[in-house]
Amino acid sequence: MDVRDVLTRYRDGLLDRADAAHLLNSLTGTTAETREAAPPPDDAPAPHGPPVRA
Repeated sequence: MDVRDVLTRYRDGLLDRADAAHLLNSLTGTTAETREAAPPPDDAPAPHGPPVRA
Protein backbone atom coordinates (compact mmCIF):
# COMPACT_ATOMS: atom_id res chain seq x y z
CA MET A 1 0.00 0.00 0.00
CA ASP A 2 1.29 3.46 -0.83
CA VAL A 3 0.13 7.01 -0.15
CA ARG A 4 -2.08 7.04 -3.25
CA ASP A 5 -3.85 3.87 -2.09
CA VAL A 6 -4.53 5.37 1.34
CA LEU A 7 -5.90 8.60 -0.13
CA THR A 8 -8.09 6.69 -2.59
CA ARG A 9 -9.48 4.45 0.14
CA TYR A 10 -10.17 7.48 2.35
CA ARG A 11 -11.91 9.29 -0.52
CA ASP A 12 -14.01 6.19 -1.24
CA GLY A 13 -15.04 5.91 2.42
CA LEU A 14 -13.15 2.67 3.06
CA LEU A 15 -10.98 4.30 5.73
CA ASP A 16 -11.98 6.80 8.39
CA ARG A 17 -9.88 9.88 9.06
CA ALA A 18 -7.96 8.42 12.02
CA ASP A 19 -7.03 5.24 10.16
CA ALA A 20 -5.96 7.19 7.07
CA ALA A 21 -3.85 9.54 9.20
CA HIS A 22 -2.21 6.60 10.98
CA LEU A 23 -1.38 4.86 7.70
CA LEU A 24 -0.05 8.04 6.10
CA ASN A 25 2.13 8.73 9.13
CA SER A 26 3.45 5.17 8.98
CA LEU A 27 4.19 5.37 5.27
CA THR A 28 5.90 8.75 5.42
CA GLY A 29 7.67 8.28 8.75
CA THR A 30 6.00 11.39 10.11
CA THR A 31 5.21 11.66 13.80
CA ALA A 32 4.06 14.49 16.02
CA GLU A 33 7.71 15.11 16.94
CA THR A 34 8.87 15.45 13.32
CA ARG A 35 6.02 17.77 12.33
CA GLU A 36 7.27 20.70 14.42
CA ALA A 37 7.60 23.88 12.41
CA ALA A 38 10.97 24.56 10.90
CA PRO A 39 12.38 28.06 11.27
CA PRO A 40 11.85 30.30 8.23
CA PRO A 41 14.75 30.54 5.78
CA ASP A 42 17.04 33.54 6.03
CA ASP A 43 15.62 35.00 2.81
CA ALA A 44 11.97 34.67 3.89
CA PRO A 45 9.90 37.83 3.47
CA ALA A 46 9.13 39.76 6.61
CA PRO A 47 5.66 39.24 8.09
CA HIS A 48 3.11 41.89 7.23
CA GLY A 49 1.74 44.33 9.75
CA PRO A 50 3.19 46.03 12.79
CA PRO A 51 5.43 44.08 15.17
CA VAL A 52 3.65 42.31 18.00
CA ARG A 53 4.62 43.45 21.49
CA ALA A 54 4.89 40.85 24.19
